[in-house]
Amino acid sequence: MAALARELAHKQEAEARWQQHADAFARHADDASRDRAMLLAWVTALHPATAVIAPAAEPYGGGSHVVVLTAGGWHTGWPVAPLYLPLFPHVERVEPSDPRAQWDSPTTAQTYARIQEHIRLLVLEDEPSQGARGA
Repeated sequence: MAALARELAHKQEAEARWQQHADAFARHADDASRDRAMLLAWVTALHPATAVIAPAAEPYGGGSHVVVLTAGGWHTGWPVAPLYLPLFPHVERVEPSDPRAQWDSPTTAQTYARIQEHIRLLVLEDEPSQGARGA
């Protein structure tokens, strides 16, 4: 019986350690989500003429919205959890059927490539290593 009690105690300690790891991961994920929402709110404030927000369709749903920006002639969007909607009072609300709420970047990789291209055009970057100021 003592061996079973020790084994149970050992398993409970291991479970507690794993729960601490899971809790830390959840805190980091929450921090990253908040940072992402803050940065997106900032970008939409810098580009008010092309930013809209609409209720999200599946798979996001659940009160989530999608922020869509137009840059370089293409639309790209990011889901925004209901918790972060108060960060976007400056963004025009539209219906999901509004053409401005339709993004045309079906993959994350394509979105990132388009953003990189837009950055390159904005800073008139000749060589990737020079950056915006030629440093």
